Amino acid sequence: MDEAGIEYIKQIIETLDKRVTAHGRELDALRLSREHDSVILAQIQTACSETRADVAKLYERVDSRAQEGAKRWDAIVNTLINGTVAALLAYIVWALGLHPF
Repeated sequence: MDEAGIEYIKQIIETLDKRVTAHGRELDALRLSREHDSVILAQIQTACSETRADVAKLYERVDSRAQEGAKRWDAIVNTLINGTVAALLAYIVWALGLHPF
């Protein structure tokens, strides 16, 4: 092999060495990026769990408020029924002539 061939092979080896070094750096960067992504994913999962817990608490509060409203309506309906029955009984007593005055 002559001097030009050897020089050419040295240049090729030098180019390949630079490429391998560059790819090694890229792989290291990807590895660090993957670790960073894992940390971020764990933080996102924690935030989602906390959000689910908060939403569950809100559902409980809404349900309790709805039950309170239902209790109020039950009391109103019960009062109306009692008043209607009392008025009906008073009318019957009045119609039978059992009124006090």
